[in-house]
Amino acid sequence: MADNADNLVARIEASLQASLERWLLEHRIIGFFWHHPPMLVLAGLGILILLSGLWRAISRGSEQIWIALLSLPLRLLHLVGLGSIQWLRRRADPTPQTRLAEITARLDDLSQEQEALLKELRGLLKLGADERV
Repeated sequence: MADNADNLVARIEASLQASLERWLLEHRIIGFFWHHPPMLVLAGLGILILLSGLWRAISRGSEQIWIALLSLPLRLLHLVGLGSIQWLRRRADPTPQTRLAEITARLDDLSQEQEALLKELRGLLKLGADERV
């Protein structure tokens, strides 16, 4: 009985080993690493190094994207601030022609106001003279 069990185990083992050998012959790279474990360790380390470099590159790119997104509002505020400063400078330093136009418009307004005040003053003086008589 023990011979039959040993014989059965040996046949199952031979069958599995033959299947494994056939599969390893069909997949030569895996077969190479199966038969050369130190090369498998070196290839594994190489793959880990390459993956860590890829991971580092992805994280650096992601970091740059986040920095750009988070600094965007500050850049916009900076641009708005520069735009308003430039607008104020243009407003503070007008060209001679625009300044001349502003001065003449202001003088016209003052002249009209002066005429209105003189008319009111004449009316008041005339009223005061009529009351004395």
